[in-house]
Amino acid sequence: MTPPTLIMGCCDCGFRDQCPVKQQLKDCVVRTTIKAIKTRREREKIAANKVANTSMRAGIEGNNSALKRTVLDKLDIRGSVKCEIVCGLKVTVQNIKRFIKFKQGGYKEKPGKIPLEGFPAPVCA
Repeated sequence: MTPPTLIMGCCDCGFRDQCPVKQQLKDCVVRTTIKAIKTRREREKIAANKVANTSMRAGIEGNNSALKRTVLDKLDIRGSVKCEIVCGLKVTVQNIKRFIKFKQGGYKEKPGKIPLEGFPAPVCA
């Protein structure tokens, strides 16, 4: 029996040697293991969750840095209960300062999304 002819797009493909499609006598097949499928699904799940976790983490890092630079660099007290109370009060003061600055217009407005209408484009004359 003669082997099947190559698939039309496969003849000129530069990745033909890396392709998982293998020719058999009557048709072409792709074989993969259950382990490879499970691994791929797990990697996709980790990648999807990683984006969400890093975005939330990055948001809090700025707050921690600002607190360490201003008020929480050194505590003058000892004891876990006293430290929790003082840290809570200092965080509250930081939030009040930010709110006052916001009310006085001290923050720059974030650039919004570009509207679809009125988008500048070159005009061909």
